[in-house]
Amino acid sequence: GPEQCAGQAVKVEPSATCLKKSSPAQVTFASEFSDFGGNEPELQLRVSCTPTVRSSFMSSAISDRRPTSCSGYSAVQDDLPPLRLHGPPDPAREHSSLLWPIWATDKELKHLRGQRSALALSYEESGDRSAVASPLSSLYHGQPVKNEDCSFLQYFVIRPSSPRRVAWDLLSVIVLACDLIALPLTVFGFDSLPVAVALRSSSTVFWTLDIILSFFSGYNSNGILEMRPGQIAKRYLKSWFILDAFIVSLDGVLLLINPDASPAASVGRIGKTVRVARVLRVVRVLRIFKFVMLLGQVGDFVFSEALLAAMTMARLFLLLLFVIHYVSCGWYAVSTIGQRDGAGSWLEGLQSDGAPPSMPDCYLASFHWSLAQFTPAPSSFHPQNFWERLYAIIVLLLGFGFFSAFVANVTGVVNHVLSVTRERAKQRELARKFVSDSKISLELGNRIISFIHCNRGHEAHVLECDVAGFKMLPERLLMQMRKEVYVPYMEKHAFFNQLNQTNRGTILECCHTAVTTKALGKEDELFHFGMMAESMIFVMTGKMRYVPGLYDAVTLLDGKGTTISAKQWLCEAVLWMQWNHRGHLDSQACTVVALLNSKKFRAIAASHPSALVSLRRYARLWVERLLRRCDDRDLDPADIDDTVDMLHSDIPDLVRKAFPLDRAMVSGHPDVFSSRSA
Repeated sequence: GPEQCAGQAVKVEPSATCLKKSSPAQVTFASEFSDFGGNEPELQLRVSCTPTVRSSFMSSAISDRRPTSCSGYSAVQDDLPPLRLHGPPDPAREHSSLLWPIWATDKELKHLRGQRSALALSYEESGDRSAVASPLSSLYHGQPVKNEDCSFLQYFVIRPSSPRRVAWDLLSVIVLACDLIALPLTVFGFDSLPVAVALRSSSTVFWTLDIILSFFSGYNSNGILEMRPGQIAKRYLKSWFILDAFIVSLDGVLLLINPDASPAASVGRIGKTVRVARVLRVVRVLRIFKFVMLLGQVGDFVFSEALLAAMTMARLFLLLLFVIHYVSCGWYAVSTIGQRDGAGSWLEGLQSDGAPPSMPDCYLASFHWSLAQFTPAPSSFHPQNFWERLYAIIVLLLGFGFFSAFVANVTGVVNHVLSVTRERAKQRELARKFVSDSKISLELGNRIISFIHCNRGHEAHVLECDVAGFKMLPERLLMQMRKEVYVPYMEKHAFFNQLNQTNRGTILECCHTAVTTKALGKEDELFHFGMMAESMIFVMTGKMRYVPGLYDAVTLLDGKGTTISAKQWLCEAVLWMQWNHRGHLDSQACTVVALLNSKKFRAIAASHPSALVSLRRYARLWVERLLRRCDDRDLDPADIDDTVDMLHSDIPDLVRKAFPLDRAMVSGHPDVFSSRSA
């Protein structure tokens, strides 16, 4: 009885968020002070049930708790100093289901020794007394840097990763490739063709628009998205503006003069201007550096290793073709010099019955000769004069170095792909050798080798911990990265979706410090019956199977149980109370899960008082509703499994009650409640 406990039993009435006393199951809290080897307080929160509820949520973990001086009650240690609070035992209620102390209200905690507030107790629970509930900087939320004083221009600035900007970059690569291909073709008289005039006009208009767009395209600077128009303009003026403006102005002058349409344009001052402009157009070849830069920007949006390797190979071959294209046009230009001097030329070999060869024939013959200089291929055309021999020697020297570098790069890409395959084969061979050297039975050895063979794709999913370069990232980038990785899976649960809308700092810190990922191969076990639960589980990729209760080999082979697919979750109870796993969870394919650690989640809640109120309300409502469902179904709470499917349909209602001021946000989200709670 109460006389067995030191001190006076104090019963604290449930908060306003609890159910009415007429409810079949309700949450009550009892607290009392006594010294137990120290002066620090500890709170016991008991979820009491009606007599129909016969056993504890924590019946399998009773032996793990510190014994109390009052029979029938157990205190939640929760990393607090060992001082217990007791309440009077109730014969009608044989066991207690324990909430974490942080979910108690200030009213329920005001009787603690030292008159501490609930927030102070929560800091002690987390072990962090220096936590300060302050809003995070917008940089940690991934917000771009904008200029609020220039709102009119700010409206037109676009992100570098927006679909419009990416599409424009892809179009820029195509237009720039056409420009670079058409530039050396002037030696074949390509400029006089109507298609060349149309292409040049379109290119001039396009690059004029590109100059304007470049003043309104944001960029990343040291991991920060810069969106201020003034900084964007300053950066562009210091980089590509002078070259872009010069080339566009030059093309505009040539279009206005149009020397091909006016024969008189080649006389006098205009003719000199046209000739100078044509010579200066060679400056456009400098755009090849911009071409390489744009290819790199497009490659930054490719994250597949196989696709990136294919793009690298394609880029190397395109670069080789570009070089051969320019060399072939130069080979033809050199031949025309020899013809003007009256010396022999390789073009004489193309003449048929004294008729001059056509331009397509000349280009194909030049391209064939150039290709032979870079590869061990024969060519029927040879230098016939001094200039052609000099040009051929220069091309051979440059071609030797260029082709060697080309082969080295291609070999590197191929070797990288082969090394991955060889590493997998090596691991299988080592496993076979170990089985043989260790004299493992044939049956077991075959099962081990088969398991390794079936899990070849286990290492395909790269986790954050596998990338050493991430350790050098600033914290703001890590926080943004982790939020984008985890939030799409967490917000499938209505509670976390609402928390992300109303308390973004809380959810951001959860993703940064409380969530970790784990990769599982096929048939890997994540937990088994009786294990102490530590984290709520979100399935990111793959498929898992949950079998409630104890299982045997027949259950494992028959594939019985509940399938947990991607973007589903389980073990929510561990966030609100002590919990032991009630079944077995293993993977049915290569799977990646996100684990939200309960202890770290509670520590984060303690450092965000604005979110703590709603979190407490939701925790108590969640447990109350669970007990009510158990009472309605005459179900022992100890028989509830980790999926807690019976509460799936109730979660939207619990979220609305826990966040009463934000109901519109909850009801306005169409996909919040579309996923199973399993």
